[in-house]
Amino acid sequence: MVDKVEVKRLDELSPREIEHDNPEVRRTDEMAHLLSQLYNREITGEDTVTVIRFSRSRTTTRLSEVSA
Repeated sequence: MVDKVEVKRLDELSPREIEHDNPEVRRTDEMAHLLSQLYNREITGEDTVTVIRFSRSRTTTRLSEVSA
Protein backbone atom coordinates (compact mmCIF):
# COMPACT_ATOMS: atom_id res chain seq x y z
CA MET A 1 0.00 0.00 0.00
CA VAL A 2 1.30 3.47 -0.84
CA ASP A 3 1.36 5.69 2.25
CA LYS A 4 2.95 8.86 0.95
CA VAL A 5 4.48 10.30 -2.22
CA GLU A 6 6.87 13.26 -2.18
CA VAL A 7 8.57 15.00 -5.09
CA LYS A 8 11.74 16.89 -4.24
CA ARG A 9 15.23 17.65 -5.43
CA LEU A 10 17.87 15.00 -4.84
CA ASP A 11 19.86 17.40 -2.65
CA GLU A 12 16.79 17.79 -0.39
CA LEU A 13 16.75 14.12 0.58
CA SER A 14 17.61 13.39 4.20
CA PRO A 15 20.30 10.83 5.03
CA ARG A 16 17.55 8.61 6.40
CA GLU A 17 15.60 8.74 3.13
CA ILE A 18 18.74 7.88 1.17
CA GLU A 19 19.79 5.05 3.47
CA HIS A 20 16.26 3.60 3.48
CA ASP A 21 16.50 3.14 -0.28
CA ASN A 22 19.97 1.60 -0.15
CA PRO A 23 21.71 0.94 3.21
CA GLU A 24 25.13 1.21 1.54
CA VAL A 25 24.47 4.79 0.37
CA ARG A 26 24.28 7.64 2.88
CA ARG A 27 25.02 10.87 1.01
CA THR A 28 23.35 12.68 -1.89
CA ASP A 29 26.52 12.57 -3.99
CA GLU A 30 26.65 8.78 -3.58
CA MET A 31 22.97 8.51 -4.55
CA ALA A 32 23.57 10.77 -7.57
CA HIS A 33 26.40 8.47 -8.68
CA LEU A 34 24.23 5.37 -8.25
CA LEU A 35 21.33 6.93 -10.18
CA SER A 36 23.71 8.13 -12.90
CA GLN A 37 24.84 4.55 -13.45
CA LEU A 38 21.27 3.27 -13.38
CA TYR A 39 19.87 5.81 -15.85
CA ASN A 40 23.04 6.15 -17.95
CA ARG A 41 23.09 9.95 -17.68
CA GLU A 42 24.48 12.53 -15.29
CA ILE A 43 22.32 13.03 -12.19
CA THR A 44 22.95 16.00 -9.91
CA GLY A 45 21.50 17.30 -6.68
CA GLU A 46 19.27 19.59 -8.73
CA ASP A 47 17.46 16.66 -10.37
CA THR A 48 13.95 15.84 -9.18
CA VAL A 49 13.30 12.53 -7.46
CA THR A 50 10.09 10.90 -6.23
CA VAL A 51 10.07 9.36 -2.76
CA ILE A 52 7.36 6.73 -2.36
CA ARG A 53 6.68 5.30 1.07
CA PHE A 54 5.02 1.89 1.25
CA SER A 55 3.56 -0.16 4.05
CA ARG A 56 2.65 -3.80 4.08
CA SER A 57 -0.97 -4.75 3.65
CA ARG A 58 -2.23 -6.67 6.66
CA THR A 59 -5.09 -8.40 4.85
CA THR A 60 -4.79 -11.14 2.29
CA THR A 61 -7.25 -11.32 -0.58
CA ARG A 62 -7.39 -14.42 -2.68
CA LEU A 63 -7.55 -13.95 -6.42
CA SER A 64 -10.72 -16.07 -6.52
CA GLU A 65 -12.38 -13.58 -4.11
CA VAL A 66 -11.52 -10.66 -6.38
CA SER A 67 -12.75 -12.42 -9.52
CA ALA A 68 -16.05 -13.62 -8.03
